[in-house]
Amino acid sequence: MGHDRVSTSLEHLDGLTDAERDKIAQEFGALHRHAPDQVDRKTLVVHVSHYLPDFFDGDKTKVLSGHDTRELEGTTDLGSAPLVDRYVRDELGYSTDLTYSGLEDGYMPTPGHPRRSSSEQFYYNQDGMTKADWDRSRKEGEVTYIARDNPTWITNAIRRDKAMQVFVASGRYDPLNMLRRGRAATATLPAELSSPYCQSLL
Repeated sequence: MGHDRVSTSLEHLDGLTDAERDKIAQEFGALHRHAPDQVDRKTLVVHVSHYLPDFFDGDKTKVLSGHDTRELEGTTDLGSAPLVDRYVRDELGYSTDLTYSGLEDGYMPTPGHPRRSSSEQFYYNQDGMTKADWDRSRKEGEVTYIARDNPTWITNAIRRDKAMQVFVASGRYDPLNMLRRGRAATATLPAELSSPYCQSLL
């Protein structure tokens, strides 16, 4: 099952019959070493919560890293926390008390809630976000649900600041890589909104 057929199937999900979805799931599962029942029949994708731990035929002693799928969980070198912290907060100017990735503990008010992971400290509470999608994203580790509820933050910012430039870097081995989807979405924008984007695979 080639990538072209996968892309075509994903682009025409609404027109697929249940039988066609099942056939695609069977082929996709066989090609990517996953049980067909792990392929979501609605989206025709394997959620990260299945992909990472079940890649090695369900061998739980070997789980793919959530940061770099070339490595196993627990073996990934996330780099120097102080260096990443300085880059994000000083060079990029992203000054916040929230933690960045899993590299640091961050600020916790006292008294206050118990320590939470980095992702748990971000809550997308804008209009359009449903509790069902938020809960499902947290349960499955799949960001698609909250991504589709999000307003077009960057596009709205470009409309306000015509000189704004946007660089999107996607990790080649990041299990949440959305470069292809991002490029497809950008291609639907008018030139004045798509030209500020530079999307790259690292």
